[in-house]
Amino acid sequence: MLAKTGYSFYVASHGLVPRDGVPVLPMIVEGKDDGGMWVGSGEYTLQVEAQHPQHALATIQTQHNGKSIGLARVKLFASAGATGYEVVVHAPG
Repeated sequence: MLAKTGYSFYVASHGLVPRDGVPVLPMIVEGKDDGGMWVGSGEYTLQVEAQHPQHALATIQTQHNGKSIGLARVKLFASAGATGYEVVVHAPG
């Protein structure tokens, strides 16, 4: 569910990305059991949390090994202080 939510929000924010650059897609579409590589928890505060929403979403671009990586940040039940999750959505080859 976190992978689908993160992927959907990323695409809504940035548009479609080439399928071969979406490492989380095989898990979403085919049920591949490698979610631990692409979805993980993280400690962060999103700007929108100042408005006290129940759920909070954002995207960020970061670098890993010199390559640009697109992440979706997902905080379900943010208003209750829940843990945030990061989904690796775009990692061009």
